[in-house]
Amino acid sequence: MSKRNRNVEQGRGISKYVGRTTRAVLVVATIGVAATAGIAAATGSGSDTINGCVGKTTGALRVVESGQKCRTSEYGIEWNERGPQGRRGPTGATGATGPAGAAGAGGATGSTGPQGAQGNEGAPGAPGANGATGPTGTTGATGATGPAGISGARFFGLSANVPGYDFVKAGSTVVGAGSYVLIATVQATDQNEDDNSLNCELRNNGNYIGGGTTGLATAEYPDTGVDLDQGVLTITGGAFANNGDELSVWCRAVSDGGISVLGQVVVLQIGGFI
Repeated sequence: MSKRNRNVEQGRGISKYVGRTTRAVLVVATIGVAATAGIAAATGSGSDTINGCVGKTTGALRVVESGQKCRTSEYGIEWNERGPQGRRGPTGATGATGPAGAAGAGGATGSTGPQGAQGNEGAPGAPGANGATGPTGTTGATGATGPAGISGARFFGLSANVPGYDFVKAGSTVVGAGSYVLIATVQATDQNEDDNSLNCELRNNGNYIGGGTTGLATAEYPDTGVDLDQGVLTITGGAFANNGDELSVWCRAVSDGGISVLGQVVVLQIGGFI
C-alpha cells in the first residue's frame, strides 16, 4: 500500500485517535477547511478531490496540493470537492403557452394524382328555349322551263268497211307542227259466220306510231238469228309532226273480212315529250 493510500486510511480512521474535544476542534477546522477548499478549488489543479493533512496529536487540518506529502507528525486525508447529487425535485408548474410562431413558407406543389373513376350519368337537362328565327335565305336560281301542257285537242271519227287482209284507212286529220298524243277507240262488227279478229294501226304520214289487235267474240247480237261477231279496240300513240302531216287510223281483217268499223280518235297537242 502506498503512503498516499495509508494517509487516506489514516484519515478514515481519524475518529479512532481523536477524542470529543478534538472532534469539536476538527469540526471547526473542517469549516475553515471548507472555506479554504473554495480557494484551493479556485487555485488548485482543477481536480474534484481536496487533499489535506491532519496532525496526529493536535487534529489540526491543513489543505495541501495534490501530490504534496504530509509531515511525519500528520497523516493524509482527502475528500470530494462536490457532494453527492441530491434527489430530484418535484416537477414545476406548466409554463404559459408561448405565442404562435410565424407561418412557414408554402410547400412545393404536389404531383397530379391519378384520374378518378367516371361518375354516374347525370339526369337529362331541361329543354332549352327555342332559338331565334334565322334570316331568310337567298332566292334560288330559276329552274329550267318544263314542257308545255296540253295546248289543244281535236277529234275525228272512224268509219270503214274492212273487206280483207289489206289495211283500209278508217279516218284521219291534218295537223300543224308540234307534238301530239292520239287515243283511238274502235268498235268492230263481223257479219260473216266465222271467227275473226281486227288489227288497227295509228300512223303519221304512213309511219307506224301505235297499234293493237282484238278478237271478235262469236255471239248472237242482236238476238235475231243472225251471227254478229263484235269487239272493241283501244290504241294509243304519239308523234312529232311537221306542219301539214296527216295523222290517221288504218285497220284490216285477219281472216276473210266482212268487218265494219266505227269509232273516234282524240288528238291532244302537248308541249313535248320527255
